[in-house]
Parts: sequence; C-alpha cells; structure tokens
Amino acid sequence: MFTSTYADYEIIFRYTSSADSNLQMRLRTSGSSNSTSNYNYNEFRASASANSSNPLSQTQFLTQYGGVTNLSGFRMTVINPQVAAQTIVLPYGRANNAGSTGFFLTGMGGSFTATTQFDGAEFFPTTGTITGSYMVYGYAKS
Repeated sequence: MFTSTYADYEIIFRYTSSADSNLQMRLRTSGSSNSTSNYNYNEFRASASANSSNPLSQTQFLTQYGGVTNLSGFRMTVINPQVAAQTIVLPYGRANNAGSTGFFLTGMGGSFTATTQFDGAEFFPTTGTITGSYMVYGYAKS
C-alpha cells in the first residue's frame, strides 16, 4: 500500500458492518500491525449534539465512530508513512445511523509519535465484521 515512490497517500474506504461498532486502524510494517501505544488523535462527532475526545497513547486510530450496519465511508490522508519520522493521519468520516440519532459526521486527525516506516494499514471493527472496498492514491514527491 505505501511505497517509497510517493510521499503521501489518500485512502478512500467504503464499507458495511455486521454490528454497530467503531472502525479502527493500525499501521503495518512487513505484514505486522503495530499495536504500541504511540497513536494520538483528536476525534469530533456531530449529530443532534456535538462530542469530542482527545485520546493519547492509544494502540490504534479511531477512523469511524459507530460503524452502523448501513453503508459508511471516509477519505483519509496519510502523511510520511515511509519516512522514519512521525506519521500524520488526517481523515474524516461519515455514517448514516439507522438509530435515533440520524445522520452523523465524524472527524479525526492524529499522529503516530514514534519514528517508524510503514508499508501498510489494517482496518478493523471493535465488534463484528466489515465488508467493503478501498482505493489508495499516492501523491508524488516534489
């Protein structure tokens, strides 16, 4: 997914979930997911009311809050995954909740604070399974 050919990447992800759960992401190197406590992010949710959180020293990024069983998706920018420096993640997401809260928007930005080079990412729900597709675009170095 990530190679030294490009500096930064755009990921477009759409999916359905078997359960109402959050979708999370871990960065990977040589097929192994990094689950160290180096993931920091700030997350914002808006529906009938607004909520935010700023979790530090997590073992993954939260990419989508409440993965509901309807079609969900997000677009994410990953900066510097192949460089031995902090990796920055700038995603936003949205979901159509079938429950009482209606449509809601989720936004998140974060960083992996260790200086690790990554070649991939793993997306996984907190419960249940996901089915979907994604596209990865590389931004040329300048």
